[in-house]
Amino acid sequence: MKKYKVRNLIILMFILGIVFLSLSTGVLAKKSRKGFSVNMLTYSGGTIGGTSNLMANGLSAIGYKFLGIQGTVISNPTMTQVMVLQENEADISTIVGYQGYSAYNGAPEYKGKAFPELRILLQGNRTAWHMAVLENSSIYDISDLKGKKVVVGKRGFFSEDATKYLFSALGFSYDEITPIYLGHSDAMAALLSHKVDAYVVISDPPQPTLTQLTQAHKVRIIGLSEEEMEKALIGFPGCTRFIIPGGTYKGNEKDILCPVSWMFYGCRSDLPEDVAYGLVKAFWENQDFAGLQWSKLGEYKMSDIVNFKSAPYHIGAYKYYKEKGLIIPEDMIPPEAK
Repeated sequence: MKKYKVRNLIILMFILGIVFLSLSTGVLAKKSRKGFSVNMLTYSGGTIGGTSNLMANGLSAIGYKFLGIQGTVISNPTMTQVMVLQENEADISTIVGYQGYSAYNGAPEYKGKAFPELRILLQGNRTAWHMAVLENSSIYDISDLKGKKVVVGKRGFFSEDATKYLFSALGFSYDEITPIYLGHSDAMAALLSHKVDAYVVISDPPQPTLTQLTQAHKVRIIGLSEEEMEKALIGFPGCTRFIIPGGTYKGNEKDILCPVSWMFYGCRSDLPEDVAYGLVKAFWENQDFAGLQWSKLGEYKMSDIVNFKSAPYHIGAYKYYKEKGLIIPEDMIPPEAK
């Protein structure tokens, strides 16, 4: 009798081990109801209600509807999203393009923690760097910021990081300004009360707070000169040129040349190929549905990929784009395809 009890206990422990393993491996537990290799994915986005969080929720909804894959969306600071993927805390995450490029290529800031397994699925929002000053300000370009108080967003957030990258590309030291760390509403109030000299915005124009500011006050919006843009394109990884059309912001009737850094949906190279291919295909071929999840998703253009520079595409995404006849930038061709 004792032997039977021991044997039954061993069998029970074995069964429980299998159950635990199935639960702990998450996405590998079983196929989705539509036959894809995984039945669950974890997506990471930024602050709830923010751009990258809306991006993550949108792709999760697409995965569920068209691939039958259940999605969980978690929230992490935008500037930590590469690490979130690297530490396996999520299967798919929104990432900043230049961070993806730097992490994949082991740039100095990623010394000892390069991420060669990082891959891209598709692009997200474009974020244009531009700056507001009062109409009577003596500031007309970045070189005029020396010794000035400049709002660069909240400490450690995307706007500050992108400003550092841009200044470095232009040969302008970040140490030559006094950075002020404020959110948009407080930045507007500080500018109007002359407590700061300039207010940096990195957003897909028109940025709501800046729109409000220019509608009620005389404010100049500053971008880059052609010479500065050429330097930015060389020294700011993943940067592309963008024109904010004149009239976008009241009182600013001339076009404004700006550097744009793109957001992307990132993943690791071990994401199953059929899942990567299926998500990208479902997004582009059901963009009306994507736009219902968040309006900006309906505005993305597949043709924009010819301008991108970040980590390489996932092999599944790459195969879809090749089927569509698109020319993939050399830096974004996955090593698996070379």
